[in-house]
Amino acid sequence: GLDSRPFRRERLLALLCLFAAELQNAFPDLPSPAAANAGSAAGPRPEQLRRLDAAFHHLNRHYQEPLRIGRLAALCHLSPPQFRRLFRQAAGRAPLAYLQQVRISMAMAELRRGGRPIGDLALACGFPTLSSFNRQFKRQTGRAPRVWRKETGGIGA
Repeated sequence: GLDSRPFRRERLLALLCLFAAELQNAFPDLPSPAAANAGSAAGPRPEQLRRLDAAFHHLNRHYQEPLRIGRLAALCHLSPPQFRRLFRQAAGRAPLAYLQQVRISMAMAELRRGGRPIGDLALACGFPTLSSFNRQFKRQTGRAPRVWRKETGGIGA
């Protein structure tokens, strides 16, 4: 079953990221993933989360593009330091770490889906080089992309 297969959590996260991106494309007025944290007593207030919606939408739709903190802060009508602080509270990580997770999740879904060359996939997911993709992928999954593809039964493994 699914529970006994390796990388279950990573596969589910990749699928959820793809699903969230597709939902945001189909329904632009849906709230961002940050809204799920709104009930947390330790997290930011709901109005703060609403201010970050534009940044979450932008990152999830444009994950292939370079990170521009100034642009994200401007989308949220915040200064860069305010944006970084609120983003860290809402997402539990810095904007770059969040973006890297989205990129790796999208790459995992692509690795699972087809036989696209890993170098092409890395560039399409926003990594400047294959080596930076391999390094980040291994950091997050514990495996090289080629090994992960083979172990999870991706097409073209």
